[in-house]
Amino acid sequence: MSVAGQPQGKFVLLPGPALNSPERVKVAQARGERNEDEVLGVEHNDEFCAYPLRIMAYHRVVNDHLGGPPLVVTYDPDSATGQAFDPIVEGKNTHLRCRRNAERRFHPP
Repeated sequence: MSVAGQPQGKFVLLPGPALNSPERVKVAQARGERNEDEVLGVEHNDEFCAYPLRIMAYHRVVNDHLGGPPLVVTYDPDSATGQAFDPIVEGKNTHLRCRRNAERRFHPP
């Protein structure tokens, strides 16, 4: 399995669509998770969520409502950095998405 942004032969995987208010499951109900999986942990308004990095590496942006008000969580697999921030700009909720960069589509030999 490869991570988005890493070469597969001559091509680079492009990021997938942003996740909007993804369904949450309790740890005991999680399917397909492994003990060695890394997560991006976020606390917002006394609620906690663990976003699996292997999923974040593909989607890169999550527009969520953890703890009530909107929240945006981003992850860049190339630099291995994640951020969470308030998406309210001038009183309006801003839904973010990951822009596909056509120039990154081809990886020169």
